[in-house]
Amino acid sequence: MRSTADISLKWNDIRNADITKLGDITSFHGKEARQRWKR
Repeated sequence: MRSTADISLKWNDIRNADITKLGDITSFHGKEARQRWKR
């Protein structure tokens, strides 16, 4: 039982890391798009 809980915790960590990475990428692209619009 404990091993499955550990695995699910690891998966949650991976998922959260992916979400933060995606957020960073989207925010970066958003900044780039805004810079292009200003030019």
